Amino acid sequence: MPFSEYNELFESNSDRRLNLGIVGPLANWSMKIQAYPEPNHGMIGYAIHEDEIEFSYKDKKMKVPSKCCQVKKNKNSSTIHFQPDPRWIGRSENVELLSEFADTYLEEKLGATAREEDLVAGDIGLVLDCLHLGDRVSECVLKRPGHYEIELADGSLVEVKKNTDSFFDDLKFYKDSNKKEWDLRLKNGSAHKSIEFVTPKCQLTETAKTFTELFEKPIVAYLISVMSEKTDSDLADLALNDLKNTIRRPPKGDQRSAEYRDHQRRIEDTLQALTHSFDLSDLQRLIQITRN
Repeated sequence: MPFSEYNELFESNSDRRLNLGIVGPLANWSMKIQAYPEPNHGMIGYAIHEDEIEFSYKDKKMKVPSKCCQVKKNKNSSTIHFQPDPRWIGRSENVELLSEFADTYLEEKLGATAREEDLVAGDIGLVLDCLHLGDRVSECVLKRPGHYEIELADGSLVEVKKNTDSFFDDLKFYKDSNKKEWDLRLKNGSAHKSIEFVTPKCQLTETAKTFTELFEKPIVAYLISVMSEKTDSDLADLALNDLKNTIRRPPKGDQRSAEYRDHQRRIEDTLQALTHSFDLSDLQRLIQITRN
């Protein structure tokens, strides 16, 4: 699962954010566009031709060279990163084409009738889409200032705290809206980001400075695949290899130290997480061999 675009997605300072369908134009007129195959769900639609990608919104259309595009498919949409060739963007009519399409679309989306709940729903819908979790947003309700509850079409639920200009501050995902305990939690702190998993077999927390670093951790990518019920054997193997490397690099110093205890707890938590794909006794034997 590619997570390389997450840093810009979650931490971009651009005023044209993907919750509205577009990030950019950035440097050299590069853009990230959230687009849907037809029907386009009221967002931007796209079609891939032999040497072009055609974007559409109502009666507006924009064709760009496909060789300048990277297409990342999410669950229901695609994130298309367009990096125009200098010669193509050097033509004034192409600059005008990009600018007019983006401005027309965003002006409508940012119109006076836009509700804060709709913008939050767009933010969180995109986050879940990239994580391959849940289904389309059915309803977003403001429960109290800065606290939203989002119902999804498949019966799952998201609770969001949002008191800043970021995508969110705290997000809790419930696979079943009737459950009292969340299954996945994301915290968007200023100093670090964290993700917490609660499954029938494990509880595990991982932290990093950015969401990019966080989602690139093998155990995080693996458990997200477990959460989406699309467990990936390759991701499981990567997580297992990462665990073995962790075992081989224990902290130096006193084994009674807090650092050493945290290291051991992380090994045990990861071991339990991997029992979604491996037999526990086999894992324990493998860990013992690695330690020796």
